[in-house]
This record gives sequence, C-alpha cells and structure tokens, in this order.
Amino acid sequence: METKILTQIPMFTGKINNWEYKKENINSYIDKMQFKENEYYLSSKSLPAEEFKQAFMNIFKEELVGVSEQVDRPVNLKDVWVVHYEKGHEQYIHSHGSSGLSGIIYLNYNVKEHKPTHYLLPFLDPITDNSLISTSNVEEGDLVVIPSFINHFTPYNKSEEIRSIIGFDLTF
Repeated sequence: METKILTQIPMFTGKINNWEYKKENINSYIDKMQFKENEYYLSSKSLPAEEFKQAFMNIFKEELVGVSEQVDRPVNLKDVWVVHYEKGHEQYIHSHGSSGLSGIIYLNYNVKEHKPTHYLLPFLDPITDNSLISTSNVEEGDLVVIPSFINHFTPYNKSEEIRSIIGFDLTF
C-alpha cells in the first residue's frame, strides 16, 4: 500500500524586500487614515481608501507580481485595509469568501510579544476528529497569502505593544 496526498492547500510566504523603506513609505499613508474601533480591534476596512489602495499597489508591486507568478495568473487588488490590535484586542474566526486569495503583511509585530494568525484547516484530523489549526512563524515585514476561503483568527493580544497588519484580498 502507498500513501498519496489527497489535497494540498497552498500558503505563500516571504519577506518583504527593502522592508524598512517600504514600511516608512506605507506608514506615511496609514498615519493619515482614520480608524473605527469595535470591541475586537481598530480597523480602516469600512472607510474609503482609494488613495491607500493605489499607494499599496505601488509600494508592494514587487510582492504582488511575486504572488501572480506563484499562481501563474494575473491578480487584481480587490481591497486593502489596516488593523491595529491593542491590548485585549483579537480577531474572531472568519474567512474572506469562496474565491481568490487573501494576504497579511505583518506591519508592527514583535515575536516575543505577539501571536501569529491561526488558520483553521477545512477538514478534521482523521484520527482524533479534532479541528486542525496551523500557524506560521512570522516576523515583522513578512507576507503571508492564503486562499480566501480559509477560516482564520488572531489570538487575544496580551501585550501593551500594538500589533498591526495590512490585510488585502486579491481576485483573478
């Protein structure tokens, strides 16, 4: 008998080239943005952000081209937003729809203080019947891109340091 892989779910990861320069550049736009707070986090998602979207595409063009090359097709930026997690904030489990890709750039992230995004795999462990959760070892300046249908969440921020990400959705 042989073992074969029934399915694989791609996760694209990498370091942002010229991170410090790109971080300073994107922060010049983020500093002008307004954020809405709910009980879980501070977000720019519900606010108009065409200028930020254009800036993101220009600053992270190299990374967007890299994703396009990985999936062997053009990708289009559907949406982009920033989320700040202050102490006590978290992101509940959610997905970004049934098609396309979703990405995270770790903008302000301290590996000693913060927890990475957790991904709930779309199937159970066949032996234990438990949910399978995957994480990725990330650092500030890392990029992670997953299929949009993957449910994911961010654990409670126990730190006084704000954890910030740039989230985005891509279509084909």
